[in-house]
Amino acid sequence: MGILSQKFKESIDKGKLGKEVEFVPYYTTGIDIFDYINGVRHADGTYDIGIQGKRILMDVGGSGTGKTSKIIKMACHIAEQFEETDIWHYDYERSTTQERVLAISGWDEDTFDEKYHLFQENISVESIYTACKEIEKIKVENREAIQIDTGKKDKSGKPIYELPPTILIVDSVALLAPAEVEDDDELKGSMGKQCAHLYRNILD
Repeated sequence: MGILSQKFKESIDKGKLGKEVEFVPYYTTGIDIFDYINGVRHADGTYDIGIQGKRILMDVGGSGTGKTSKIIKMACHIAEQFEETDIWHYDYERSTTQERVLAISGWDEDTFDEKYHLFQENISVESIYTACKEIEKIKVENREAIQIDTGKKDKSGKPIYELPPTILIVDSVALLAPAEVEDDDELKGSMGKQCAHLYRNILD
């Protein structure tokens, strides 16, 4: 390793310049063609099938094309794979019911009550941001009890552990607005900057 590379590595290891990517989890959604299209082939010839974790994904399509049903199906399939995975569904459009989720997922009411949280009132940019931070806080505080062995190892040969995924559905982003303009229909339609700010803060 050259002098510069060594110095760069030392600076990065101190944590002041960000964190290098060592592992990205992939989760199968139960839709095979979708999982294969979004999977990746690694340099060593191995594959990861599914969608990347730790990401914000947006499903775009016309009204009535099944976007919400597809997302519910995918979310429930992922949640079934991990005991500690919950789904937080912020249903701004109020188009989803418990019965709809049960019909799509095949779950019973007990599983729904345990893993699916459906919100249809008091939804805003602030409430979703607060939820993300609260989820993060609870997961970090309970890391040792809930972390998952990925079966992968880092560059030093140590096992890589990940926290179980938590799935947050916002339906839909187009209607999302800050709390102070909740009742102002004119402002609701132009909240792109607020949503972009929300995404940046969540990813931070």
